[in-house]
Amino acid sequence: MTRPLSDKPCQYCGEAFLPKGRTVRYCCLGCAFLDKLVRQPQIGTNNTCWEWGGNISRSYGFVFYQGYTLRAHRVSLLLAGVDLGAKDYACHTCDNPPCVNPNHLYVGNDATNMADRQNRNRTARGERQSRAVGGSPRLKRGMASPTAKLTDEDVVLIRKTPQSEVPHNKMARWMGASPTLIRKVRIGEAWTHIASIPEY
Repeated sequence: MTRPLSDKPCQYCGEAFLPKGRTVRYCCLGCAFLDKLVRQPQIGTNNTCWEWGGNISRSYGFVFYQGYTLRAHRVSLLLAGVDLGAKDYACHTCDNPPCVNPNHLYVGNDATNMADRQNRNRTARGERQSRAVGGSPRLKRGMASPTAKLTDEDVVLIRKTPQSEVPHNKMARWMGASPTLIRKVRIGEAWTHIASIPEY
């Protein structure tokens, strides 16, 4: 018989709270964010980058809170009082992905994010450009693609894990990808060069 959960102190502020699970350590999202942020000695001015002191994935920081994985720079904007919708982007003016200084962030959308990528010369050109027409360089697939969201190992794990155990949305949060990509990987429409698709 499991014991009922009781109040415990927040790991950051020390205030007692009733956790929603045994592994929950923070009373609120703000404390979960700040506990990682204050570990960085260079934080102090509004003009410098505040590099994330917690977990990093694909150059961006992320924070775990009550079973969710959240991008640290998005949380930074939310805690600064910025209204950030589900389809909005948290874009950097400093071109430093681990930075979570809200003064270096602004709300954008897909169009502004793509324009920013072009302005910073991050758009694929030449051999990186994916055109397979009359002798032009072939589309780079999988990890060779500059825009790859997954690794070969990620794809194998996604295909080995049944959707009944881990739904597309939850797997997408774990992998830092979209639910649509996870679905396409599972049914064999994406990452087709990874041959085996287990039956489940």
